[in-house]
Amino acid sequence: MPSIFIDIARLALIIVGLAVLFSQVWGANVAGLFAALGVTSIVIGLAIQNAVGPVVAGLLLLFEQPFTLGDWLESPVVRGRVVEVNWRAVHIDTGNGIQVVPNAQLAAAAFTNLSRVGENAHKAKAELQFAVQDPPVDVIRVVTETAQGLPMVARGGTVSVSPGAEGVYAVSIPVASPADDGGAKSLLLQRLWYASRRAGLHLDDAPDDDFDSLERRTAAASVVSAALKISGDDLVRVAEPSRLVRTRPALARRFGEAIDSRRESVRTAQAEATAQTPSMLPVG
Repeated sequence: MPSIFIDIARLALIIVGLAVLFSQVWGANVAGLFAALGVTSIVIGLAIQNAVGPVVAGLLLLFEQPFTLGDWLESPVVRGRVVEVNWRAVHIDTGNGIQVVPNAQLAAAAFTNLSRVGENAHKAKAELQFAVQDPPVDVIRVVTETAQGLPMVARGGTVSVSPGAEGVYAVSIPVASPADDGGAKSLLLQRLWYASRRAGLHLDDAPDDDFDSLERRTAAASVVSAALKISGDDLVRVAEPSRLVRTRPALARRFGEAIDSRRESVRTAQAEATAQTPSMLPVG
């Protein structure tokens, strides 16, 4: 219950207690005093009803409690997380500071409590621009796979991608909380930069990527030439059918760890095979 209602109840108890004290101890006639106060209160209320109206509306909003601390609200004037509620205003953390919104303003306007929705109902939405010549089927596949792999995606949620005009695609990502909205969009753009180039797509209408050139493939093959025991023309023959792709650092590290693990497995198998091979000793 809001603290103002407790204060009003406390004040009423004090007034009643004083009235009983005056009546019982000094024999004062408090009935006439209460009647005079009642008439005076009506006159004052009619005179200041325009000023008191918003305050009363705010109090009713607090009494109804359509939101609590920690809930995310979205209204025409603010969007953020509720961090404090009192009898006069609601303090909302917008991410760029604390915005103080009067209760009467929220009571008079429609707002959405983003925290009181069904499971996977909140969605982070973004618009992506691809080149017009990019096949929509490939774009939808790459964007869906990339977005579905984000750690912010709510359990059981399904990403949806809708094509629009002139290479614009609308992406809807189900997230567990509105707090994950910005992080999901940012991480999607980071991962999609690599994924789109691997697929030969043009995010933000970017020009063709010359990363996978023969010169780069030959240079990459020369790095492992000692381990592969190749040189000269063999480097070119290895580089021509190969392909260089861009990948984010985390995947590159995982790929390197997988190679090291397989290499160690091969070495272990070779050592075991050598140990099990019988020695050939000369006879006679």
